Amino acid sequence: MFRFIGRLTSYHPWAFVCGWLTIAVVVGTLAPNWDRNSQDDDIRALPEYCPSVRGYKLLEEAFPGDVFASNLVLAFERAASPLTDADYKAIDAVRERLETLRHDEPALAIQAIHAPGDPILGKKLKSVDGNCALVKVQLQSPYMAVQTRFTVDRIDEVVSKVLADQSVDGLKLHPTGPAGIGRDLIRVSTNSLENTTLATVLLVIVILLWVYRAPLLAMVPLLTIAIAVYVALQSLALLTLIPGFKLASASQIFAVVMLYGAGTDYCLFLVSRYREELAEGRPLGFSVERSVDNVGHALAASAGTVICGLGLMGTADFAKVRSGGPAIALSLDRKSTRLNSSHIPLSRMPS
Repeated sequence: MFRFIGRLTSYHPWAFVCGWLTIAVVVGTLAPNWDRNSQDDDIRALPEYCPSVRGYKLLEEAFPGDVFASNLVLAFERAASPLTDADYKAIDAVRERLETLRHDEPALAIQAIHAPGDPILGKKLKSVDGNCALVKVQLQSPYMAVQTRFTVDRIDEVVSKVLADQSVDGLKLHPTGPAGIGRDLIRVSTNSLENTTLATVLLVIVILLWVYRAPLLAMVPLLTIAIAVYVALQSLALLTLIPGFKLASASQIFAVVMLYGAGTDYCLFLVSRYREELAEGRPLGFSVERSVDNVGHALAASAGTVICGLGLMGTADFAKVRSGGPAIALSLDRKSTRLNSSHIPLSRMPS
């Protein structure tokens, strides 16, 4: 089978290149947004036998309209002196603006708002020394959900604008609480993904340039890996449209690192064998055919071992582990298929 694949890639290189580029365009167009379809809410990630999950479900049954998934706490503070009447006026303006936001933008899933002006809870939201007052915003989304990040960012934007309009100098705003912490965790995770991806790509480039000592030749496996990673991630996002298939945002970090690492190894293995065939004086096309035939079984076995091992994570109870393993396994399966079938331009390049 691998010899047949090598023969096809040797005689029809640009057909395979155009085919994979077409797949990348189609999948990228159809795939939904990864962030909006990933699920990071810890309550639903836990198995049903956990006491916290059972308690949460009982609360939902007993108080369907009052149970909230997370709290955003807006802390208004003056470090050196008690809050002034102008400060409390600004806090009341914040509360009114958030109530308007709750009705005008239901997609934010804001459930209730409590401020120091409330007749019952108001006294509980003021510090003893009078230097701090809290506004509590109840949200329907869990604290680690991507939806929570959008909601907290929107609230932060609105509150900052209200405070700027009220002209209260020296009044500091600190978004905190479970939702505020969750927003920061998601933001740090996103930054980690970007930094990890950049570091991984730079490391792969350095390794390929050091091994090949030819920038143009190093770009061939690098572009192959990049397109394979893009197709794999977009395919995973597309699979979220299937009922029951869930992804965690952390899966993207693991998938990128795993795919770039495995892809670099597979490329080095394949290209090294190809150059050995050329060194023995064989024609370019025949060298590609023999290279794919000789290393295809090893690449498939290596990828298959990792795929099976990661696939077993699908038996885990914790949803993030259960979804992360199969997601990386599916991505690696697509990568190994591409590396075996589309390392074509090497047949037209010097050794």
